[in-house]
Amino acid sequence: MTTSAAQPFTVLASVLLGAVALCAPFLQAVLDSEPLGWTGVGLAAIAAITGGTAARLSRTAFHKETRR
Repeated sequence: MTTSAAQPFTVLASVLLGAVALCAPFLQAVLDSEPLGWTGVGLAAIAAITGGTAARLSRTAFHKETRR
């Protein structure tokens, strides 16, 4: 599997757009959302770290060597 050099930037852009959607007052009215408190931010960070770690571990554990 090959990855693009722009992939980390696209993930970062997605996270930033999600944060803007939750925190920008004009988007809160449009999306009918409320800003997260510190508890919500902490839970979201834990979920993101856990999911990323699980994906990395499963990719490493089940990686098949390809021979050329």
